[in-house]
Amino acid sequence: MNICAFCNKSPIHYPFMDRDGKLGACESCFARIHEEDGIVVPMPPFDAWVCLRDKLHFCCGDPESVYIFVRDLLERFDEQTTYLKNGEENPRYVEANQVQLVKALDFDRPIGFAITYWLTGAGLLDHGIACRLSNLSDKGYSLLATMRVHTYEELKQLAEDE
Repeated sequence: MNICAFCNKSPIHYPFMDRDGKLGACESCFARIHEEDGIVVPMPPFDAWVCLRDKLHFCCGDPESVYIFVRDLLERFDEQTTYLKNGEENPRYVEANQVQLVKALDFDRPIGFAITYWLTGAGLLDHGIACRLSNLSDKGYSLLATMRVHTYEELKQLAEDE
């Protein structure tokens, strides 16, 4: 059984995480925790499911693969956002991250821009000085935290159970 990382007594009620996804909180600690010291409050499963269904318009086709694609993109934007907020001056890091974003999103064609418009329209990204330099929004961090913990099928089942 996993124990709450905050009170070290109660069993974990809901997974919380640092940027590496390594924390958990009990019910009473869950109510007290806010985004502090790199802790991101995950989006409740039902809210995450509604975001996927109503904001990102997941439906038929291969939503599981799209879920993984979106999670991986949010991870990449998380790395970029962390770098930009820390104000570190490491042009090699920015260049390496940009190369990976360009490959993942294919910014040489309109599809890369369309995907960033889609993620921004859903409230998951805050537009930066350019689409490639967008940052994760609070909602984006929250959804990513939930996606790190649950697979698509787990999230779907949890939402249906609520």
